[in-house]
Amino acid sequence: MGPTENTKAFENPPVSIRVKLAGLWIAAMFCYLYADILSLYDPWLLEEILKGNMGFVGPITQGLKLGVGVLMSIPAIMVVACCFARPATCRWLNIIFGVIKTLAIAITLVISTHYYYIYFAILEIAITSSIVWLSWKWPFDNHESR
Repeated sequence: MGPTENTKAFENPPVSIRVKLAGLWIAAMFCYLYADILSLYDPWLLEEILKGNMGFVGPITQGLKLGVGVLMSIPAIMVVACCFARPATCRWLNIIFGVIKTLAIAITLVISTHYYYIYFAILEIAITSSIVWLSWKWPFDNHESR
């Protein structure tokens, strides 16, 4: 096999902005999940859960669980939106929900003192901020403006 035949293995084709955004939402979702799983190893949180409280938030209610469920489902919904929404709609959804998730994480970062949680929060803020930045800078071709 000559040098020209092997060059195709190292090609670096451009990645669609939609794929990049979907990948970032997936990465954010895994970080949220891992941070939440690790928090279950904190005895104080387990005690709070057994008492019917969600840590500093207070009593676990149906409304609270619904609100947290909606907030935590955003990344999964955004993966689907990145694949199927029209480009302009996809761009604005990513900007809006990226900002919402970044702010939500920043609020929890202020009140946390656990190193693992601070680490994940910083990582999550970097990821969701990247989502907002990529969406804001999204270049539109004539065929994508539909």
